[in-house]
Amino acid sequence: MGRIGFFGVFALIGIFAAVAVKVVPVYIEHFHAKAVLMQLSSELARGEKSEEEIIGLLQQRWQLEQVDDIAREDIMIQSQPDGRHQIRIAYDVVVPLVGNLSALIFFDDSTETGQP
Repeated sequence: MGRIGFFGVFALIGIFAAVAVKVVPVYIEHFHAKAVLMQLSSELARGEKSEEEIIGLLQQRWQLEQVDDIAREDIMIQSQPDGRHQIRIAYDVVVPLVGNLSALIFFDDSTETGQP
């Protein structure tokens, strides 16, 4: 491999490393948000909390975990006839990479309260 190929390989590695440095923290934050969602859903019994109380608990825990990308509008809760709640978070994050080039990352998770 010549010098041009050698520098080309290093340039590609550098590009992928730069993208990873910007994108990986977004996935780590999502991992924390999902862990809080799953933990809260396993703690709540059927009909134990209202929808607004659940949203308040989620936002408090996300604040402790430093999850900043989820807004109130991104949380959807549907009450089931048996007293359980279907909790869904759907949000997207725009990560600026270089200049006017950005990465759009979309997350969509859901769970039910009262699950064993």
